Amino acid sequence: MDFLLNSEKVKHRLFAHKELASALSGYSGNMRHLPDTVLFPDEKREKKREGKDRVSVISLFCSPFEYRRKNILNSLLALSMLKNRYVLYVNGLSGNEYYGGVLKALRIRYRDFGWMTDEKYRSVLSGVDLGLQISFAETFNFVAAEHIVKRVPVITSRMVPVMDCMPGYVKKRLVVDDPDSASEIRDKIGDLLGNPALLKDLGERMHKYLKSENEKRIETAKNVLKSIIERNKG
Repeated sequence: MDFLLNSEKVKHRLFAHKELASALSGYSGNMRHLPDTVLFPDEKREKKREGKDRVSVISLFCSPFEYRRKNILNSLLALSMLKNRYVLYVNGLSGNEYYGGVLKALRIRYRDFGWMTDEKYRSVLSGVDLGLQISFAETFNFVAAEHIVKRVPVITSRMVPVMDCMPGYVKKRLVVDDPDSASEIRDKIGDLLGNPALLKDLGERMHKYLKSENEKRIETAKNVLKSIIERNKG
């Protein structure tokens, strides 16, 4: 932080976190907020798998460097208490000595895809019914955003900024008040898995609100970058 604020080598200081940029703005005239933005590619609407007896698919995707911050243990404990039928999709979690042991001890049915290419990742997301991103801390959470782009609802904590643009209707069902409470996480998951129509409705609503918010973010980012370019020309 000292280097960022005082180094003459750093000409522009851009922060994705608006509050941080505002808090530090008094130390430098070139401190700006550059919001995170999301890609909304043109895509065909995938038809979700249907069937009365089908098993629900829940995802828990993250980098191995983020396991503790992503609150993996409480998410797994919540899943182990579910009465609903499900399979958990992960991307390398079972290869971790500790969490692999937890998956086995809690008898969680899972499928591990390992680290996926972008194409494979998008394909796998299309088959997910519900995502879990109940993090202790985030700057934005692109994994949650990528689910929402695919119209897949995501359960999060209050510390996931991608959910800030969502209305109360969505937050009530998908935002956990206490990320340390495995029982609260379990209840959120169970209520949704038992209601496919609600899952579909939430996915559509989240997609709509994030897309609208993203358009505003893109405009803000464009204005910030244009002002920097024009200042450099001057």
